[in-house]
Parts: sequence; C-alpha cells; structure tokens
Amino acid sequence: VLEIVNALDPDWHAQLAESVEDWQSGSPRALKLRVRSAPAPDPTCSHIDGVMKACNGDYGDRGWNGLNEVLFDIRGRIVSSVAMMNEHYLRGASDDERRYVMCHELGHGFGLPHRDEDAHNADLGSCLDYTVRPWNNVVPDETDYRHLADMYGIIPGSGSEPVPYDKESERRLW
Repeated sequence: VLEIVNALDPDWHAQLAESVEDWQSGSPRALKLRVRSAPAPDPTCSHIDGVMKACNGDYGDRGWNGLNEVLFDIRGRIVSSVAMMNEHYLRGASDDERRYVMCHELGHGFGLPHRDEDAHNADLGSCLDYTVRPWNNVVPDETDYRHLADMYGIIPGSGSEPVPYDKESERRLW
C-alpha cells in the first residue's frame, strides 16, 4: 500500500480522490493506495520519506502547471515524491484541466514517464500524454496500467491477468 498525503486546499480534494481511484482501479491492477489528510495544506510541499504528498500553491510563472519531484535511494528506488499543482496557472482552471494535471503528476510519482511530449498531435487518452485538450486525457489508460504492472507486479487476487515479474522478489511500491 502506498500512502498519499493530501496536503491540498479543499478545492482540490475531488480531483485527488478521482485520480487516486482512476490509478488504482485499472487493469491490470498494480496499485493499492491509501490517502490520509495532512493537518493543514502545505504549499511548501516538503518531502516525507515513504509517501507521496500532493500539494498546491502559487509557485509563480515557471512554465509548469504541475510538477512532481521524486527522490531516489542509492539503489534507484523511489524514497518520496511530491506532486505540486501550480495555482499561478491553475487558479480558475476547468475541472478537466485540474484532473489532467493531478493524474499526470501522480503518474510521475509512481515512476511513469511522459507518453508523448507533443501537445498538438492526436491525444492518446492518457493523462501522461501532453495535450492542449485535457478533457481527452483526464485518466490513465491501459498502457499506463501495464507499465505499472511491469514495474511493480499485479496485486494478488485482483482478477487481473498475469504479467511477467519476478515473484521471488519483494512486491513493494517503491
């Protein structure tokens, strides 16, 4: 189980809840997520070992709507991740734009790369695809779920089809 700390302002809670559900309900199912609330919103978005933290704040005119900062240990395993939503650009944005950015940044926190970085070509239907039409890319797609299964294995008993992974190794996120 990967814990996600909700350090967002309340007006972001719905987008986080929807994105968490989207990421953990795919097939094959590789993620089991638990969300806990921080005592208060944390726009500084400081890292906490062993968890992903989702935050929002006005981070200024930096050219990004959202950013995920991932810290690794010396073996290349993710130690912590912070997903930051930039209110400089997202204040007043549509629900689709906010869902797209939330889904996108959580995906990076799980270790996934961009699927495509040309925002003006055909949409892939994945939140990890750059787009100028966020309503087409608000959720992960089957390829995203398969990449997660390749990285982490599938959750036993989830009903997902088997995917190759080393069953002798410890099944753990990060």
